[in-house]
Amino acid sequence: AKVTYEYLITIENKRSTVEKIILKDQIPSSGNEEITVKLINPPEKDVKIDKEKRLTWDITLRPGEKREIPLKLSIQYPSDWDIRGLE
Repeated sequence: AKVTYEYLITIENKRSTVEKIILKDQIPSSGNEEITVKLINPPEKDVKIDKEKRLTWDITLRPGEKREIPLKLSIQYPSDWDIRGLE
């Protein structure tokens, strides 16, 4: 079975100065080899990913600028498993 999650992170600079922002998030991980988590969006070239699967974006926003950052991932697991909390 496969479940896909999509999120939209929105940040906005409400200050009158240019602001540099470091945005961090994390890809869920599984201790089971039969459960795989795959980052679909953003492409790996657009975000820094460390060995713990933490995502980091370095963003500069001008005054009043708003940015939307899509995050999409899939979780795949054996279809005969009943995994709670994914639906």
